Amino acid sequence: MMWICAVMLAALNFGLAQGAENPEAIVPGILLVDNPTIHHLAFRWLVSGDQNVNATVQVSYRKRGQESWNTALPMLRISKQTTAEGGVTGDLFAGSVLNLEPATDYDVRFELNDPDGGQATSNITVSTRSEPVENQTGKRQVHVYSAEFRGAQLSPSFPDLQIAFSNAHAGDLVLLHAGTYAGPFRVFVSGTDKEPILFRAAGDGEAIIDGGGQNDRSVIEIEPGCNHLYFERLSVRGGRVGIRGAQNEGVVVRRCAISDVLYGVSTGTSKGQFMCNNWYVADNILTGRYTRWKKRTQDHFGAGINIAGRGHVACYNRIRNFWDGISIAHVKLPVPLSWATDP
Repeated sequence: MMWICAVMLAALNFGLAQGAENPEAIVPGILLVDNPTIHHLAFRWLVSGDQNVNATVQVSYRKRGQESWNTALPMLRISKQTTAEGGVTGDLFAGSVLNLEPATDYDVRFELNDPDGGQATSNITVSTRSEPVENQTGKRQVHVYSAEFRGAQLSPSFPDLQIAFSNAHAGDLVLLHAGTYAGPFRVFVSGTDKEPILFRAAGDGEAIIDGGGQNDRSVIEIEPGCNHLYFERLSVRGGRVGIRGAQNEGVVVRRCAISDVLYGVSTGTSKGQFMCNNWYVADNILTGRYTRWKKRTQDHFGAGINIAGRGHVACYNRIRNFWDGISIAHVKLPVPLSWATDP
């Protein structure tokens, strides 16, 4: 850590001296590491100066412990500008290292070069994330039955789904048996990274969570601060949003069927408030209400997956009949998440 700080400080001081004499020279600032995903790493390098925008950053990487380096795409220069929402972006370089292996340590090297002066080099080590483990059994299995269920019931069980969403403990596997669960529902519980709370169809028929068609409510609304929740193999229908979070970490939505909604999965509220981090949304079938697309209006909007926040993985989903398939609308300006660290 001290070595990189010294390198960055020396580069910064050199850049300031150059910038005072030559406004075309780059002035390197802090290198930021954004949330990694399963196969990709992302970075931002804050800079100033370089008014003629001719500086470049070359990127190379290797698995931790290997000798040879691989060439990645160079970083993209983003100049300071005002956004449509009135915010200001830049000055910075932004870039990603793509197609990596999950749960693996990588050395990444950045070489900043400006013909007008202000060169700098930085080396860091970053890890990709692992894919959430599927078919976890949980340390305790608890059953839930709909009001219409007419068969033998297993124990232990929750009296109804809302009580399960309010009283499940970290490490629980909550099995929803066949039937319709009349909602909407709010989730008040939280798991941990090592012991998530799993809400999964029991496998004896379709487990339907029905929001009753309330267009001002989410079918499943996750309360802020409720983290590491898995929703698997469920049918969710009839609301403004199928599953929506607000300031939640590590939520998994996998192999669900979400239908008759304006938004299938949403990782944040409107205008980018209470954004979430590190969701995994995969292998779902998302079906909206619009069989025919037209321009966005007050009555015609929505998305299969609305991404707001950082570190999300959305893959292998089948999305249809939404105004937009995947949207990154309403995402506010990025906030520094972590500093560059010494390998």
